[in-house]
Amino acid sequence: MANTQSTSTQLVSPSSYPALNTNQQKNVVKGSLLKEADKDIKMLNSGIHGAERLFINTVLDYQEKHPGISRETAAAMAVARLELTLGGGK
Repeated sequence: MANTQSTSTQLVSPSSYPALNTNQQKNVVKGSLLKEADKDIKMLNSGIHGAERLFINTVLDYQEKHPGISRETAAAMAVARLELTLGGGK
């Protein structure tokens, strides 16, 4: 049987940890975002096809999370996310 579990990282919302104070909640979210960016950078640096692999995986993650969107829309969302997290070449 194939493994159908998504490999994408779920971002954490502060309300997921109501017992923590506001600063602790911010640190949990910040840690989650840093972990996601680190994963992206590792994939980007994984070889000559790292950038293509990262882009395709990001597009597929969006299509899994939002089954009704087109590939073009998922690609646009992936470009926006990668520009925000990786700096967009600036």
